[in-house]
Order: sequence, then structure tokens, then C-alpha cells
Amino acid sequence: MSRDVFFNGTNLNTITNFEVTHIYANVTPSIELAKSRYGFADGSAIQKHSYDNKIITVKGRTIGDRNKFDVARAELEALFYNQLGKKLQYEDNSELVDYTATLNSLNFAEPQGGHSEVVLNFETTTPFYTKGDFITVTDTIDGGDIIALGTVGGTIPAEATITIDINTWSGGASTDIQTIAVTWTGGFCNIIGIFVANDQIEINLKEATVTLNGDSILYYSDFGGLSVGTNSITAECTAVSDNYNVSVEYKKRYL
Repeated sequence: MSRDVFFNGTNLNTITNFEVTHIYANVTPSIELAKSRYGFADGSAIQKHSYDNKIITVKGRTIGDRNKFDVARAELEALFYNQLGKKLQYEDNSELVDYTATLNSLNFAEPQGGHSEVVLNFETTTPFYTKGDFITVTDTIDGGDIIALGTVGGTIPAEATITIDINTWSGGASTDIQTIAVTWTGGFCNIIGIFVANDQIEINLKEATVTLNGDSILYYSDFGGLSVGTNSITAECTAVSDNYNVSVEYKKRYL
């Protein structure tokens, strides 16, 4: 049975004379430990642990004689040539799984009986993946009010994009430097600058960036993701009377 697998937007099953037969992606990444030896004692202190990249294996086959094999091979090699860190996707329980990956190896068996077995190994750039469509929660709040984000699914914190549009901003001098404190379940960001109504702030937890009207701005943040489970978010500048439109967009994230 054919499986739809997409690389950089191309369905591998659209390659001429080729079909995907299996995908092996349910692998737990290996764990790397950072250690420091004790000075005059046995053993080591474990300072940090991190997950390594994953290897995802896709198996398929070419269909037809030697000439058709050559066509399939040429198209596959052209598809992956010099393509680093592209989107690798496949369907799981009617939801699309998203990795960022690079082809690690591409192996063709000699054609036999009208087929050639093909094995593609991809290395992901991160051990984590997202699943399903974007989830967006939008609301309007006065400074200090709380927006309920509902239950965030997945198994690890979600890397959200938080967009804050300032509706009203009054009470301080137009040249005053103020701080907008944004707090959500799992993290925070304090944005420091001169603000006026109609400004737009974007906090991108995946890219670890904060912008004001598209430009960089001074901030302090831990860029913690939305915690798995019940979540909320609030924004406030205590020195002024403020009102915001807040939008939070994310995908469920897994290890």
C-alpha cells in the first residue's frame, strides 16, 4: 500500500515510476549527556542532557524496466540535490506530521522482476515535530486581563507566535519608555520601548525573536513554550491605560 510522503512540498508518489511503500518514523531520539569529571573522585557530574536528531527511513520501489528505473532515479536525485533543512511531511491518523529534515542517504537496489527497492534516510534538524493544523486563539483584553487558551495538546511545549496589537495607550508621555509584560503558562516576555496605539508586537517562540512593527526591540524573555495542558496569557503595562488584541497561533508538538 502506498504512503504519501512529502519533501519540500513534493509528494514522492508523484515521481515517475516510483511509489512509497513504508515509512519508519516512530523512533525515540538518542540522549546526549554533558558531563564534568570530579576533580579527585570517581564519577562525573551530569550537567545537561539533550536529544539528538532523528533518522527517518522511507522505503519505496521503482516500477518498470531498466529505462523506467533510470527515469525514477534521475527524478529522485534531482529532487534532493542540495536541498538542506526542508519540510518532510507524512499523514498520521488523518493529521499531517511536520519535520524539518535533509536527505542523509539514497540507496537503489539493482532492478529485479520489474522493481527496484529504494531506501531513503532523512536526518531531522531537531528531534521534535509538529502535528495537525495551526490552532489560533484571539481575544481583546484590557491590560492585566487573562485570555484562556484552552488545553494545549502534544507532549512537549508548543512554539507559538504571539501577536499583540495595541488598541488604546494613554496616561503616559509620548516619549516615556515603558515595559509591556506578557506572561503565558510556560514563559514570559517583557518588551521595553516607546509605544503608541496601533503598534504591533510579535513574539516568535520558535525563532526566539521579538519585533515592534516588524523591527527589533529591546526585550527580556525566556521564550518558554506553551505548556502542555491548560494555558492562559496576559499582557499589561501598569503605567498606562492599555487595551490589546492578542492572537496566539501554534501547532501541537511532540518528541
